[in-house]
Amino acid sequence: AGLVGCAGDTASAKGAVTDACMQLLVATLLYEASDPASFWAPWMKVLPRTLGSPLFWTKPELLLLQGSNTLGMVAGWKKHIKGLYAPLNQRLFSKRRDMFPKKTFSLKQFTW
Repeated sequence: AGLVGCAGDTASAKGAVTDACMQLLVATLLYEASDPASFWAPWMKVLPRTLGSPLFWTKPELLLLQGSNTLGMVAGWKKHIKGLYAPLNQRLFSKRRDMFPKKTFSLKQFTW
């Protein structure tokens, strides 16, 4: 069976992870990470809480990348992540804060 449009599903492109699948995966990870009783809690506890990726750099740090193609790549990834988050937030997270608290389902956490 599987999820329609996710990698491994016969309906998806060979090995492709669609945006819808990525949204589902990230939302599921955030949900599981917020539940201390989750089966996945021990695994989630060992994941790093801060990352050194340029996605998480401050503006002054990003300015150090001026003149390189990395700055454009970071901007592209940030735009893509916001594009994945925005419809979920608009249609689901913001409408059901009782189930999806802002602290757990924010753009910052979604980016993580």
